[in-house]
Amino acid sequence: MTILSRKRPSSELSDAGRRVEDPALRMVSERNGQAGSVHQEPHNYPVAYSIAQFAAAFGLSRSHVYNLFRRGEGPARFYAGRRMLLSREAVSAWVSRMEALAEAKSVGDQRS
Repeated sequence: MTILSRKRPSSELSDAGRRVEDPALRMVSERNGQAGSVHQEPHNYPVAYSIAQFAAAFGLSRSHVYNLFRRGEGPARFYAGRRMLLSREAVSAWVSRMEALAEAKSVGDQRS
């Protein structure tokens, strides 16, 4: 019977094998336009969200999402057959609109 030995990984890694974890180094490399050199996880966002996916992604209830639509504050939607969907672009535009609204509200609160 042969016992297989497991090699322990070397504690000395080359700089190329390390991820950039230092926030200051990450900020400097992003400012210099070298954002590609910083390790970034790939994102697989769907092309369109169902109501349940959208609600789960943003921590909302389905009824709150439908209330947003009723008040005209939700993202643009379209139908595929009977199924209501939200495109990735519409969701992105909605997030930008909500961020701008929150920014305007916080600036207004600071003036008071």
